[in-house]
Amino acid sequence: MLYTMRFSLVDRPGALGSVATSLSHVPASIVTLRVVEHDGEYAVDEVVLEAEGASPEQIRAAAQAIPGVAVECVRRVQSEPDPLAGLLLADRLSRRIGDPMEVLAEGIPDALPCAWAIAFELASSIEVIASSPGAPVPGLLETPWLPLEAPRRLIGGEWLPQQWRMSRFELGAVPLGSPTRCLIAGRWPGMRFRATELPQMEILAGLALRGLAVPVPLP
Repeated sequence: MLYTMRFSLVDRPGALGSVATSLSHVPASIVTLRVVEHDGEYAVDEVVLEAEGASPEQIRAAAQAIPGVAVECVRRVQSEPDPLAGLLLADRLSRRIGDPMEVLAEGIPDALPCAWAIAFELASSIEVIASSPGAPVPGLLETPWLPLEAPRRLIGGEWLPQQWRMSRFELGAVPLGSPTRCLIAGRWPGMRFRATELPQMEILAGLALRGLAVPVPLP
């Protein structure tokens, strides 16, 4: 079985090795490693683990047995995340293959990664422009955080539909060329959007917006 785990740890020599040793007693082995964020004091890493017969709780406990380690999220996956997913989405958007908003919404989950994405515009009500497979229905989504001028992490509250609150989604949003038009991406509980990840979503959204622009014919 494959799992992904995102965790923070004190950035000191041997810290990651201690985590790997503790995980080996589950037993679980690290298949791939990605550094999400690094500030010289702490690092946020995301690993793919192979752990036959282990539970997420066992994996979490083994990692957090190491002082200075905090696990954000452990989840089962069917296959290893594609490290090129973000580049492939950027390539498709830059070459204008398909409807840009649909391509963006459908590609963001693999690119970031996250569980789902929805592009919408706020007029008299929420108008969904595009959404990824499995995205929840906005329902009675309130938008106290609009107008949106820059990408940001959204903090949950009473403005969320009940289903979203119950699912405890972690949310990130980026404007789509207008303060009242944006893309929201949702993640699994505990896996919050980091400052290094929001600019990636902004860049991909910018490519989608350029794809919507109608080329001016040459004279």
